Amino acid sequence: MSSNHIGYRLVYGAGSTIGSAIAKRWQHEPLLLTARDPQPLAEQFPNAEVLAFNPLADDPSVLTNFLNQYQVSQAISCVGGLHGDGLVVEKSLQQLSTHAALHSMQLNALSFATLAQALAKQLKRQQPLTLAVLSAKIGSITDNQLGGWYSYRMSKAALNMLVKDIAIEWRRKGEHKVLAIHPGTTKSPLTEPFAGNIDPNKYWTAEVSAERIETVMNTATESGLLYNWDGTPLPF
Repeated sequence: MSSNHIGYRLVYGAGSTIGSAIAKRWQHEPLLLTARDPQPLAEQFPNAEVLAFNPLADDPSVLTNFLNQYQVSQAISCVGGLHGDGLVVEKSLQQLSTHAALHSMQLNALSFATLAQALAKQLKRQQPLTLAVLSAKIGSITDNQLGGWYSYRMSKAALNMLVKDIAIEWRRKGEHKVLAIHPGTTKSPLTEPFAGNIDPNKYWTAEVSAERIETVMNTATESGLLYNWDGTPLPF
């Protein structure tokens, strides 16, 4: 691996609202991007290396072979979803379906496992890696006081456990950090259906959320935790 392939930043799911905002913050750094549709990103970020990758359909080796060409120092997964594409926002147990729950689990949790597995192959003790993923406070079992949203809550709780597990394993391989980050309620297609019920003083633009996420990635000192957007740990 040549020296000019060291120190890349990676946005996995850069076609999303927050993913694109983070890519903009990192556009002057050596940058790797993945998305289901890479064409808009290739046009917007001409200096980035862009991979067409669908974590729900493509062979994981496509991602692994791509990342093996680069040494990644910071990576964030912005892959996830709440509604559409067969997903359901359940208000009662009777609305829960196995199909929707499995789809949510694959999208919100297992897609991150695919990324972590690909990056694990390049871990070096002397080159620490920070790997983050967008999680959600709604996945906190301790914080759940309202119920509902079964599939999404379960998938994010599973994601938080996955982050904890990977952090423990990677701790044996160097000073690597694995973080789950709650970005706060961000203006995006995910939150748009609920915008009327959101306090406008707590409804952030993607640019604000991207800046906060970057700060948490740079300042978090403990691996394996769920962090709020302001850097404070949240209960699992």
